[in-house]
Amino acid sequence: NVEMRLDCRIGIAAYPLDGETAEELVRRAGIAMHDAAQLPGRLQVYQHGRDLAHQRQVRLIRDLRRAAANNELSLHYQPKLDLRDKQVRQAEALLRWQHPQLGNVSPGEFIELAERTGSIQTLTRWVIEEGIRQLSEWNARGLVVQLSLNISADDLLGADLHERVLRLLDLYGIAAEQLIFEITESAIMREPE
Repeated sequence: NVEMRLDCRIGIAAYPLDGETAEELVRRAGIAMHDAAQLPGRLQVYQHGRDLAHQRQVRLIRDLRRAAANNELSLHYQPKLDLRDKQVRQAEALLRWQHPQLGNVSPGEFIELAERTGSIQTLTRWVIEEGIRQLSEWNARGLVVQLSLNISADDLLGADLHERVLRLLDLYGIAAEQLIFEITESAIMREPE
C-alpha cells in the first residue's frame, strides 16, 4: 500500500565522438542525463560544450550554500509608487548574489538551482531576516512601508516558518502588517495546493 513514483532519465554519450576514455564518456552521459530531467521525453544526447555549463552549475550549487555566511548576498529594493498621491507605500526585495570569482550571478540562475537542490530554505531564512532588519532601519528613519519578500512553497511546508517570522518581527519591533510574502511562480507550478 505504498505509492511509488518512478522516473527514468536517459543520458547518452557516444564513443569516440563524445569522449575517448570511459571516464569521459560516463561523465558526459551523466551531464546528458541531468539535462534530460528538464525534457518531456527524459532522453538527451550529450551536447558539446555542456561540460563548462555543468561545471559552473556544480560550482554555484556548492558555493551557494556558503553565500550568506560569506556576505555575498544582498537585497535590492524596488519601490512601488502609489500614483494617486505619489507616495512609496510598498517595496519589493530582490535578492542578488555577488560571487567572489564569477561576479554577479543572475537570480534566474541561482534561485532555480537553490530550489532544485534544497538550498532555498537557507536563502529564504537570510532574506526574511535581512528584509525585517531593513524594515526596522527604515522605520527608525520615519519611512514606514510594506515589504514584499518572495518565498517558495517548500518554505510554506516548513514547520518553523511561522515561529521564526514572529520571533524576528518581535526582535526588530516590526508590525506583521508591514511584511508581505509572495510565493514564487515556479513553486506554485509544482505545488498548486
